[in-house]
Amino acid sequence: APYLIISTISYERQLPWKMLGSANYTWQRGIHLLRTRNINSPLPGTGLRPFPDLGQVLQFESTGLSTRHELRLTLRTSISRKLSLFGSYTLASIKTDTEGPYSTPADTYNLSNEFARASSDERHRFFMGGSISLPGNLRFSPFLSISSGRPFNITTGHDNNGDALFTDRPAFASAD
Repeated sequence: APYLIISTISYERQLPWKMLGSANYTWQRGIHLLRTRNINSPLPGTGLRPFPDLGQVLQFESTGLSTRHELRLTLRTSISRKLSLFGSYTLASIKTDTEGPYSTPADTYNLSNEFARASSDERHRFFMGGSISLPGNLRFSPFLSISSGRPFNITTGHDNNGDALFTDRPAFASAD
């Protein structure tokens, strides 16, 4: 069964001007993650399928891995009873060789090239907000959230290796 191992270490400190700061580091490892493979893909170099009388034979496997590193820095302060501010910055890195149970590798017979940035990997995230108490038991809470772009996967749009999946990447595609 798939599982995650997660470890976190934190440091929190009271700072001048009523500020509270914290630094957190989290490491996460995913083991036996799910993926799908076509076990009847044509064998490399031959074009022959292991089971010639069958088409695609999709098999769920629990062979995927992932690793996540995250550093989060946070500041918050209460300027007065009616005004508080907070913000955080996160630097993270997620690498995986599967994006879930229905993701398929570009090359069924070579999974070594699959371990790369995950589609959910946002390297930089910044969040800032505040809370202002207004008359009449109203509260105004503006916030700003900024993040870097996520990676994307370039595919050829063709089934270059004959596995009936359109996940072939240009590095694995033939020139024809």
